[in-house]
Parts: sequence; structure tokens; C-alpha cells
Amino acid sequence: MRNLTSWLFETGAVAAAPYDKPFFYTSGQIGPYYINTHYLYGGEQAANELLALIDGMAGDRDNVAAAVTAATVKQYEAGGVYKQLIDGMCEYINQNIGSDFDYISGGERRDWFFSLIIARQLGKEHLTIFKDLEVRAASTGKKNAPLNGASVLHISDIITTASSYTRAWIPAIAAAGGRMAYSLSVLDRGQGGGAAIEDGGARSYSVAPIDKVLFDRALSDGYIDAGQHRMIVSYTENPDGYVRDFIADNPDFLQNALNSADQKTAGRARLLNDWLQTHR
Repeated sequence: MRNLTSWLFETGAVAAAPYDKPFFYTSGQIGPYYINTHYLYGGEQAANELLALIDGMAGDRDNVAAAVTAATVKQYEAGGVYKQLIDGMCEYINQNIGSDFDYISGGERRDWFFSLIIARQLGKEHLTIFKDLEVRAASTGKKNAPLNGASVLHISDIITTASSYTRAWIPAIAAAGGRMAYSLSVLDRGQGGGAAIEDGGARSYSVAPIDKVLFDRALSDGYIDAGQHRMIVSYTENPDGYVRDFIADNPDFLQNALNSADQKTAGRARLLNDWLQTHR
């Protein structure tokens, strides 16, 4: 999609750190950009409101899919980036996958930002998959009847290593008697997820990879500066090498984080320090 780069940065779905202040990730690693694909829904506030709706209905599995569908339809009908993205994803499916599948599925929670509305637009039943592997039909909210070998297209927000697929989504569909034939993610971080999905028996597709081409375009369009671009290219070429080199060149960054009054930052800094001790 020609406008995807601008959508990613304008909604905050991709945020680049200052060249000398990378982000801490939950794992304790550091990196030059952060991705929240669900912000494509309409920005951070709108995305957080939908997550709050989902979380607030955690005990009401009969009705959560209907409620999320209603919210996403309202957002879609308001126009803007979200409508353009959903229309583009439906066109992508028609052109690259076709209609040779029986169901569309989405996994708890962020997949639902995209999977439910796409199922509605394409006239397919949606299979709502929960983290405990329960599968429900969105049209009724009830546990789905045996799928009897039916084929499924799974829609996800982003794939990295595809651990959610191999641990949950593919086994859940199989346990319900179906087979995941296709997967479509909005973004692919290029960390082996596509290959893992294909090893699990599904054809893997993605609207866009998170790669140098995307960040080259972001630089030319003015969404990032040259320093951020250099940092991102270094990271994408060799993430571990980037981390080691950055800390070697900026020792105060780690020390300041270790001494931070913010316990989350200090905790992640300790994880990074431990990692560095074993990855010299």
C-alpha cells in the first residue's frame, strides 16, 4: 500500500527513538524503534479505548466479538486511515489469496482490531480465538461446532517469530477440527515468523515488511532524520551487534538506566546488563 509508511508514522504505530536514546523493550533489549500496529485503528487513544472495551468484557465471551465488531464498524465508517487500511487489506486478500477459505480467524486481542471487520467486509464467519485456545463463532458468540476440515485465513496485527501461532492459533484451529490454510499480517518484522507459519502448514502473507525500504521511505518523507535512519539500519542489519556497539559507545546510557528511579527502566536495564555479560 503506497500510503502505509505515512499511516504508520502519523498514527504513531511506528515510533523512532532519538538517535542517542534508544527504547528499552520489555525483554531488556534496546532498539531504535517501537511498533504498536493497533494504533492504525486511529491513533493511541482510539486503540487504547478498544483495548479497554475488550478487557472490560473479559468475562463475557458470548458478546465480546459482537461488541468489538460494532466498535470497528463505527471506526471504519468514520473514514480515515483505518478505513483505507481495511479496504486495502481486503483488496490484498482478493488479489493474492482469493476466496478459497471458509473462515477468518483472529487471536486475542490485537488481531481483533483487523480480523473481525475484514470478516464482515468479505462475508465470512469469524472465529474468535482466546488465549486459552477456546474458539467461538463471532456470529453467535458460542463455542464453534466442529469445523470438519474447513480452511481458515488468520489475520494478525504483526508477526515476529510467530510464537503465538505455533503455541496457540494453529493448534486451536486444529483442535476445533479445521486447518489454518493462510495467514495475513499487517506487518512482518522479518524475524522468521513467516517461515514458522509455513512450517505449521499455512501460507504466510504480509501487507508490508519492517525493513530498510520502509525506513528509507520514512527518511525521504521526513518522518525520521539521518541519525535515526543510521541507527535503524544498523539495528536491522545486526540487532545484537547494534546493542553491543551502542553500549560501548554510550556507557552512561546503561549506567543512568540502572540508577533510574523508575523501577521499570531499572529492571529492564538489569536484564540488559545481564545479557551483555554473556554476549561479549
